Amino acid sequence: MRKQLIIILFNVAVIFLSVLIFPGIEYRSLSAVVGMGILLWLVNLIVKPILLLITLPLNLITFGLMSLFVNAWTLRIADRLSKGFSYPNFWTAFFTAAILVVAQMLLIDNKESCVMKRLS
Repeated sequence: MRKQLIIILFNVAVIFLSVLIFPGIEYRSLSAVVGMGILLWLVNLIVKPILLLITLPLNLITFGLMSLFVNAWTLRIADRLSKGFSYPNFWTAFFTAAILVVAQMLLIDNKESCVMKRLS
C-alpha cells in the first residue's frame, strides 16, 4: 500500500513538472493536477495491462519501445477522464510519459534507491 501511495505521489510530481516544462498544458488548480495523478494511477491499474496485451506483438518487434506509446495513451485516457486538466497534443503526453518512466525506473523500481530503502 505504501508503494502505491508513493507511485501516486510520483505521478502527481511528474505531472506538475510537465506543467512547468511544456507550454500549452492547461489545468484549473492544483487539485486538478492531484486528481490527474490519481486518475493516471487508476488507468495504469485497469487499462494499461489490456493495452500492453493488445500491443504485445509490436512491443516485441520494437524491443519495448511501444510501451512508451502505451504510457502516452494512458496519459491521454486519464486526460480525457479528468475535468480541469488537458494535454494540448499527443507528443506532450508522450514526453511526459517518458519523464514518468525514467523517474519510476530511477526512484521506485530500483532497489538501491533511497525511496525503496526507506520502504523496506
